[in-house]
Order: sequence, then structure tokens, then C-alpha cells
Amino acid sequence: MSFRRSLPFMAPLVAALLVSTMLLACAGGGSSDEKKPRRYKIDHEYELVPGKAHHPGIERALILPLNAAVTPIQGLDVANDDLLRIIEGFLSARGVESTTLHPREYSRASSEAVRELRKKMMSGESSRVSGSMKLDDLMPLILEEIGAEAEIYVLPNVVVRRAEYTGGRTLKWDGVRRRERAIGLTMSGTTRAGSMLTMIFDASGKRVFSGYGGLDAVFQIDRKNAQYVVRDDLFEDLENLEEGVCISFHPYWNTVDC
Repeated sequence: MSFRRSLPFMAPLVAALLVSTMLLACAGGGSSDEKKPRRYKIDHEYELVPGKAHHPGIERALILPLNAAVTPIQGLDVANDDLLRIIEGFLSARGVESTTLHPREYSRASSEAVRELRKKMMSGESSRVSGSMKLDDLMPLILEEIGAEAEIYVLPNVVVRRAEYTGGRTLKWDGVRRRERAIGLTMSGTTRAGSMLTMIFDASGKRVFSGYGGLDAVFQIDRKNAQYVVRDDLFEDLENLEEGVCISFHPYWNTVDC
């Protein structure tokens, strides 16, 4: 049978789903081989500046705090430590040494960057004349304030995206497919799922890449009450997290074997 319900009243999480969780919109197009076959095409959204894909000369990266570019959604922070470890491992496996910036240091640097950009706007030194400040405008000032000497700066974010049922209990979004655990239900329509939005900036603070990778479904079906509830094992499947992180770096890295 077909199962279609609106999300229930899970106040903090559902309310946050109605808020834009991204400052930047991207446009464009770890798991075992036993469970997931080798990929030849990754179907997901990304932006990549021409000629700015990864090259062997890049050896140092600084990972900026998780969710520094989005409004964090309460309840989706359960795997933050795991995700940072996975990102560090992903970079290390590709010959890139990385360190992670402490959130307190990023907060200090971003506050200074906001003051500096506002000062430039008021004096007419900045080409931006509106009162809004975008991350792409601030990042060069943030990196200057940090004073780091990395070749790339990685900014990972956990966001909520729309996932589509493709028949049976299979969900598809941001380059991945996941199976719902409910038995005996044929699903249709869409639901919400978690994804990794990875942004990469060069040494000058210019954004050269951003891409999505699906992590896992956010909700599960409560058959007794005929409604969606937050998964009781949200983001506990490390294999799924590894796959999503890997895809979010594609094609900055050619990760067709995610």
C-alpha cells in the first residue's frame, strides 16, 4: 500500500527543516564491495571551478568547524565527531595532511572578518554595497585572520535534503540509495534525509568546490501511529557516513569507488 504522511510535530527539528540551512546553493549535476557495487557515475549536485580540481601537489588542508556555513539543526549533531574523523581519514588516505580548527578560533576570526568587511563597506573600499554579507565575501578575511598556511580549506556541513522513493522502500538522493527498514509497505513521494555539504576554499579564500553526499535518512516509520519519527539509530551506520562523505568530495577528487 502507499504510505504518505506529513512530518509530525517534532518541534525543534521540524521547525528547523522549514528554515534555509544553506548559505550557498550548489548546482550541477568507505563501503564494502560486497554490499555496494563499484560506481561508474555519481549522480549528485556540485559546483567546481574549471581547472581547480585536486592535484598531487596539494598536501596540506585545514578542516574548518563542522556546520560553520549553515544554521545547525538540533538533533542532527549526533555523529559530528564521527564525521570529522571520517573526513580526516578521507584526506589522509589521499596523501593530504590535515588539522581541524577549533570552533572558538573560527568564531573569533569570523567576528573579526565581519567587522573588517563592515568597515570596508562603510568606507566604500568594498564592492559590496548591500548590508548582507556572504560567506564567499568573508572567507578571505577569515583565513587572513586565522593566519594558517594550508593549501586548501575544507568546510563540512550537515544539511537536510529531499529524498525520493524510487519504488518499494528505496530512497534516492545526493548520489546514494538507502532502504527503509519498514516491512510490508510500498513507499511513494518524498521525505527528508541528511547529507554532507562539503565546501573547499583555496589559499586565497576563494571557493573552488562545493558538493553534496547523502548520509542517511532522518526519519523512520512508526507503523503503529502511522507517522514519521526521528530514527532511533540516526547516523549510527558508519559505512553510510563514509560513503556520503566520499561522494561529497566528488569530483574535486575523482572518487568513483565510493
